[in-house]
Amino acid sequence: MKKQFLIFPLFLLIPIIIMPSQSFATNTIKTGMTYYVDATNGDDGNIGTSPEMAFKTIARAKEYFAPGNTILLKRGQTWREQIYIENSGTANNPITFDAYGSGAKPLLLGSITMNNPSDWTDIGGNLWATADSSFQYDVGFVLLGEESKDNVGIKRDFLDEIPSDAKDEYGNWFIEDGVDAEKEYWYDEENQRVILYCEQNPTLEYSNIEIANTARWEHMVRGVENIQYITIKNLELKYFNAHGITFINSQGIIIKNCDISYGGGTYLEKKVRYGNGIEFWNNAADCLVEGCKIGMMYDAAVTNQGTAENHVAENISYIGNIFWNCEYSLEAWARPSSATIRNVYFENNTCLGAGFGWGHFQRYDPHGWHMAFWGNEAEVESLYVRYNVFYESISSAFYRAMGNEYDGLLLDYNYYYETAGYVISYEGPKKDYEMDQFSKYQNKEGQDLHSVAGDKTEVQNAARTLVNEEDLDFLNNLLEATNDLAQEYSDQEVKPGGIPGITAIILTSALLVIFLWSKKKRHKK
Repeated sequence: MKKQFLIFPLFLLIPIIIMPSQSFATNTIKTGMTYYVDATNGDDGNIGTSPEMAFKTIARAKEYFAPGNTILLKRGQTWREQIYIENSGTANNPITFDAYGSGAKPLLLGSITMNNPSDWTDIGGNLWATADSSFQYDVGFVLLGEESKDNVGIKRDFLDEIPSDAKDEYGNWFIEDGVDAEKEYWYDEENQRVILYCEQNPTLEYSNIEIANTARWEHMVRGVENIQYITIKNLELKYFNAHGITFINSQGIIIKNCDISYGGGTYLEKKVRYGNGIEFWNNAADCLVEGCKIGMMYDAAVTNQGTAENHVAENISYIGNIFWNCEYSLEAWARPSSATIRNVYFENNTCLGAGFGWGHFQRYDPHGWHMAFWGNEAEVESLYVRYNVFYESISSAFYRAMGNEYDGLLLDYNYYYETAGYVISYEGPKKDYEMDQFSKYQNKEGQDLHSVAGDKTEVQNAARTLVNEEDLDFLNNLLEATNDLAQEYSDQEVKPGGIPGITAIILTSALLVIFLWSKKKRHKK
């Protein structure tokens, strides 16, 4: 009996000793601390509280994403990781992500390189494949060489050309292109690999190959639902499949001086590819995007949107940013009718080349608007678009769909310039306005009463006054490139929707003939 009596209390003591130890480990995460991450000289075995004892990976720092804590990434360093936020800050103690040191902003890439000749296998017919299981998720973005809209891979839905089961918004049938030209690729879902057309090993053709390997829900910076009080500053995000930064049902999100480019293009669902620079989904309150440079996105530079019942997007400000070569600079909508948009401000932004990016001619629905106001059922109490520059688009600077509720939308004190085509487009007959009809638009629609359109030099100078001195060279280079593309598209007679005028008629007819021929041929078999 004595033996049993002695063993029994020892059995009880074991969890008493262990459990406080586990609890203590959880409670040792302090708030108000600063942690450092250095991709080159850091070590995940370090404590992370000084540059000399920095962590190596963002994943290691994740457990310290706590209220009042600051996570600093070293400038000039690169991570092929994402920031996944599961904890909220507080109004007085946000969780902050920022940079330290000197040099370029910390760079987060959503891709892997395929620059070794052994990364590619010749499968015949000028087709080269990555290894089986090398890409687990649909690939929407491929960069082949230096950064340029012309060096982004052209995604095809099929390896061989076949008739599509889809129509465009005008009811025209598509013919699905196969992979039969340089820079075209196909994602082989069954074997989880990428197949690229190239006349030689792609590594001999292209100086650098980046293939996005993030899942459609793995955005570069994302929070779980209901995240609050997060500050993100001085980061650069590139080469990803979906969004740059996104939050769902969020409050107190501040994003400043971040650069986001060359992203998006994965499939959200059949025939729908997507990818925004920054997105606030469903409820969003007290959010700010300021001083960012966002370009070459498949969809919008910035957007607030959602589909939840009774959700509210309010007190959201997009201020003093540069948006370039995205399909849309701003997209704002909400549904159903129980949703509300109020106190959204889009001000002092410089917006260039809507639809001039890599994704436009790959889309099933090419548009190219700086402002996309469509798909909305919610009450728009107040949405202000003021003091911006809208410089060149492939379709129009402004588009509003007929029947969509935007009663609280106010446009004013903006600058517009288009080489050709429309400046303002409302869905419906005789609702498009070219630059020489701007006063007619002002009188008829009651918008932009103090805005300017038509003087190219004045609009360019207005753009220069909106940016910081350190960004002037960047802006001037963008203006020059935008001018060249605008002239090119003007020479091609590109019309709203982004399809060259006469070519559209020929192309539609040719596609219909091919489709009917293919259908007849299959029927005979």
